[in-house]
Amino acid sequence: SLLPIELEDLNPEAFITAKKEFDRRYLIRTLGLCDGNVALAARMLGLGRSTLFVKMNELGIRRPDFQKNSKEFGPEVSA
Repeated sequence: SLLPIELEDLNPEAFITAKKEFDRRYLIRTLGLCDGNVALAARMLGLGRSTLFVKMNELGIRRPDFQKNSKEFGPEVSA
């Protein structure tokens, strides 16, 4: 077999959860670097602005979290 683990040992839910967490952290980091400017973050990510808004909504990310004085921004990115 070419795979190091057996297919029956794979947990699709774990993959989905891990991917969502990666996506969430990646978007948070990018939005933070852009000071919450969604249009700029979307360009950096190669996404349309509306697509980024949809992804933010799906992942529970709010725009106000990325204003320069936001208390939530710092801990979220450093985690």
